[in-house]
Amino acid sequence: MKIAGFLNSFMIICVVFLIKGALSTEAHYDLFELLFSNYKTHIRPVYDKDTSTNVTMKLFLSQVIHLDERMQTLKSNSWITLIWTDEYLRWFPGNFTGIRNLKVPTSKVWMPDITLYNNAGNYYNFMQDHVVIVTANGTVTWASPIIFTTYCKINVNAFPFDKQTCSLKFGPWQHDKSEVGIQGEGGDISVFSSDGQWDMINITFRNKEEEYPDDLGKKFTDVEYEVVLRRRPLYYLFNLVTPCFLVSIVAMMTFFLPPESGEKISLCITVLLSMTVFLLMVAETMPPTSSVPIIGQYFAATMALISLSLAMSTCVLNIHHRSSDTHPVPDWMRKIILCKLARFIMPSCKADDEGSRVGTRLANEFQTWEIVDQTTVSPMIEQRQVTGNCQPSNQHFQRLKAQEDLLWKMKGEIRKIVTHYEGEAVARKVGNDWIKVARVLDRVFLFLYIIGSALTIGGVVCQLKNE
Repeated sequence: MKIAGFLNSFMIICVVFLIKGALSTEAHYDLFELLFSNYKTHIRPVYDKDTSTNVTMKLFLSQVIHLDERMQTLKSNSWITLIWTDEYLRWFPGNFTGIRNLKVPTSKVWMPDITLYNNAGNYYNFMQDHVVIVTANGTVTWASPIIFTTYCKINVNAFPFDKQTCSLKFGPWQHDKSEVGIQGEGGDISVFSSDGQWDMINITFRNKEEEYPDDLGKKFTDVEYEVVLRRRPLYYLFNLVTPCFLVSIVAMMTFFLPPESGEKISLCITVLLSMTVFLLMVAETMPPTSSVPIIGQYFAATMALISLSLAMSTCVLNIHHRSSDTHPVPDWMRKIILCKLARFIMPSCKADDEGSRVGTRLANEFQTWEIVDQTTVSPMIEQRQVTGNCQPSNQHFQRLKAQEDLLWKMKGEIRKIVTHYEGEAVARKVGNDWIKVARVLDRVFLFLYIIGSALTIGGVVCQLKNE
């Protein structure tokens, strides 16, 4: 008996719920017929024509899809909510089984012509083909996620440590202030999801009234949302700034490369081409404006330093390969570079005087031989000619005469050798002086390059602080 009573109660409850559901569905149908049987979607929903329809707008930026610096456009995923009052869509919930809201398609109700003013894509009515929620007091709520593409003026001065401010401006296009007014709300960044490149710092809105030249005498309301974004610079530091810094250090190595290797110019040109590639990468990213980003200035300054180092290396090589065929080191260059700068910059730099020592030794020995020749051989021959004692020593005399001729020939050849070595000694001394000048200048140019690099980095840091 108890089980039968329980089953009866359960069946009664199910029947009640089915009847209530059927009544609720019928109530929705009746309510829909009541509200939209004579409803006109093209008529502004107010009883008094002097009453303005106030639209409240809420915007939440969900994600930055793409910020194109070159095209200066922002593509973002936004959550939009619009709320207004429709005086023709009101009812008493008690007459319709407690129904307090009704979901209807946007094609069935009047919709404000809210337009994105700074649209950079195709113009379309983004409010169509959605669903609105109508409450019993006549409040209509439209909400949907929308992807917008808007114009955004890019400030590239501090790239890649920059912050960008982009705006989204909304307002009615045909209805002036007396008909439709819009007011903004929102400013919450909690729903924002970073794409890995941009972080949102803040979002603010401004409600404005403006008069446009195409319809003078009427004021239109609009709301402008300003989104402040900060770039994450790690990607550009790792892929652009760090390689550029390393390339500038490699350029510094050219001053340590000996001029005899013949690779100083090749290394400078290779480094210069590498810097050109990095500069082209930055130029492809930035918009074609007159503003030059800080990283572009750094690359350009580094390229200028590398070009200057190329000119310095050319100067060093030109001086290094000079010889006595040109001219010796001028006195003023000898005093300034070899006597003053060399003491502080390269105190261990000494010229090779081996050739000079060899030439001096041969010259001294040649003078000794000439004295011996003049004091021994010729007097002996003359004495034998005077005494007339040539018959018994004719063979010996001929031998002495042959030796004298041989000595004179040897003296002539030795004179040539001594003259050759003396010339080589002079030429080597001149060449060694030019080599020493080239080494000192190479070290001076190294210090100038280091100072220029330090000033470049310091200037970049100061500009970043000012930004």
